[in-house]
Amino acid sequence: MKKRKVKIALILSLILIFAVIAIIIILILLTPNPPLETINAAREAIAMAKKEEAHIYSPDKLSRAEASWNSCMLLWNKNNMKSSILRDYDSVLLYAKNTIQLGGEAAVHSREKKLLLKKEIELD
Repeated sequence: MKKRKVKIALILSLILIFAVIAIIIILILLTPNPPLETINAAREAIAMAKKEEAHIYSPDKLSRAEASWNSCMLLWNKNNMKSSILRDYDSVLLYAKNTIQLGGEAAVHSREKKLLLKKEIELD
């Protein structure tokens, strides 16, 4: 009788251990991955806009791109304070993509404006 109770306790313990391991594996698989590539691309878009002197030739577009970047970083930091299981990077991804678009527009607009001004100077 005593051996039977020990055997049942051992089986229940093993089932419990396997259940805990399965839950941990499921939680790890369900944990969202941070959008690092998109965030790096957003940072590079801002850098490219600054390299193209958007602060001079397209300050409004650069300002909007930087505001989007700041919102992205604020949400990124807020999410990183949460437990990894509770993180939601959807809004971070949205702002990062917006930053990429706005930063790209600022760079292109600045490049075009510089070329236009250069042509005007050459014509004079």
